[in-house]
Amino acid sequence: MIINIYIMIESFNIYCLSHKNTERQNNIQNIFNKLNLNVIFYQGVGYDDDRIKNRNLDIHKSRCWSIMYGHLDMIQQFLNTDKEFGIFCENDILIQKDFNVSLDEIINNFKELKLDILLLGYLCSNNIHGNFYNFQEKKVILDSNFKYKYYDYDLREKAGVWGAQMYMLNRSHAKKILEIYSTKYADISITDNTMIPFATDWTITKCDVNRAIIFPIIAIENNVGNLYEDKFQQLARDGCHKLSYSGDYYS
Repeated sequence: MIINIYIMIESFNIYCLSHKNTERQNNIQNIFNKLNLNVIFYQGVGYDDDRIKNRNLDIHKSRCWSIMYGHLDMIQQFLNTDKEFGIFCENDILIQKDFNVSLDEIINNFKELKLDILLLGYLCSNNIHGNFYNFQEKKVILDSNFKYKYYDYDLREKAGVWGAQMYMLNRSHAKKILEIYSTKYADISITDNTMIPFATDWTITKCDVNRAIIFPIIAIENNVGNLYEDKFQQLARDGCHKLSYSGDYYS
């Protein structure tokens, strides 16, 4: 067991985006403390950042860009290390109570499936076992525990998978994300409506690579407050929480 923990600690870092919200940061820090996991906080990107200001963006787009650049900056921090995997999350989540002891299994599954990205948290109110549209299971063979299942999620909008609540990247895909979604890409997208929007759940989580979602969900939004201007996103959030939340399961 000591060997496994050592391997896990040496192979990944966890990063959390927490922009000017002390209460949320304290809450998520307490959760990671209970899990005996280290987390690196990134304070995020303000609207006065040179990559955002003076572009005549509306408040919704400014918020999307702020979050997107926050994630890209965390990914760069990960690439500045020698870690094999980066785990990235936001500060409004609850986390599975045994996530720390499950990490070795999850990392081994990630390697076996040769994934580029694994969504550990996401918005989806559909039941994976039967109601997802065209989601194929990625079978894990080497691990005998089979606590989790992995599904190749559909990239189309109607598939209903949204958000970047928590995800894992390997180094090669992290580099590709930074190469594609640069400041140049963001600026061009202002006037080119044919481009994928510069937002986390249209870009980072929907790259056409070897991807999967995990079930049961590791991280779920805490469902506190009305955060979304879009009523359909709010409905997805509420539905996901209703389907998956259990006080016995999440910290």
